Amino acid sequence: MADELASKQNRVKKMQFTIERTLIDLQTNYEIQKLRALSMETALKNESYLKSLGASSMESVKQAEMNSKIGEMESTHMQKSIENQKASMQTDLQDIEFEISIQRRNMDEIRNHINHADVKATGPGVITWINDKIGTTVSMGSELVKMANLTSFDVEGTISDLHLCKLGIGGKVTILLNDSILTGKIAAINPTVQNDAVKFKVQLDKKNHPSLRSNQNSSALCRPYTP
Repeated sequence: MADELASKQNRVKKMQFTIERTLIDLQTNYEIQKLRALSMETALKNESYLKSLGASSMESVKQAEMNSKIGEMESTHMQKSIENQKASMQTDLQDIEFEISIQRRNMDEIRNHINHADVKATGPGVITWINDKIGTTVSMGSELVKMANLTSFDVEGTISDLHLCKLGIGGKVTILLNDSILTGKIAAINPTVQNDAVKFKVQLDKKNHPSLRSNQNSSALCRPYTP
């Protein structure tokens, strides 16, 4: 991609040189044509003056007049051609410069992804799973590592949907864990019923209790919620 960008930048330099050289040639030809038109206009004045003295014919005057008009039309046409040529070449140049701008932005984005390709933990914890398939292509956002924070636990509970009406956010929960009793309150309730049961999340009063373990099962007592 860097080589392609360098190639396009080189094309821009060549095109700028070509534009400058072409415009110089066109402008030179235009100046020459203006001199020719001016010469024809002068010839017309001379023929008209000679005609007034009886030293030239009407036919010569008309011919000089026609030559003068042709010279003027050619000058006007050449001037417009220069303007059109310049506009066309500038548009081509802008197109390439736009492509270069896009490619630079893409390269900056890729470089940014590379700089942030390191896998960093957002906090303390223990690795519970890692993608060890070497050489596998991964897309942005793919999971590479899973971690468990053993210093702070969240509890997910399951209860029969028959008791859903008794649950409420902030309701008190008591968890019996081995020989320990933990307390907390309901933080969220999932109203979706699966296998005649609903799930809810508990915010523990002490998230780092030493008896807590990852993926641990226990019994919980939910007190009916009263606003």
